[in-house]
Amino acid sequence: MQVQADAERRSSPRVEVQEGIFAHITSGAMGRVRDVSEGGLALEYLAKIGSSLGKTTLYLFGSGGRSYLVDAPVRMVSDIEIPRETTFSPLMLRRMGIAFGDLTRAQKSRLYVLIRKSSTI
Repeated sequence: MQVQADAERRSSPRVEVQEGIFAHITSGAMGRVRDVSEGGLALEYLAKIGSSLGKTTLYLFGSGGRSYLVDAPVRMVSDIEIPRETTFSPLMLRRMGIAFGDLTRAQKSRLYVLIRKSSTI
């Protein structure tokens, strides 16, 4: 029941993105984007145990060198650990929910390009 309540809070639906779309957050995380919407995205990343992220900016890019967003203001909404198969590694896989801040008109336009491209896959 909680999952439905969380989904209903979003003002725009998220679309799953293709392989090879990545995000770098200036406070230190970098990983693969899982899904994106006009309001935010979900990112899977590797983290050292004990690391944390705060309000920061995000760079969104494709594996072919295409840049989608540069210096976009974001804030972390959620950050959960994905269970590991081995307990011997000091790294953990995490999934972070990120909300976009006030994007410029150009940033919104580039984000819409990615959303349109992803929704046709």
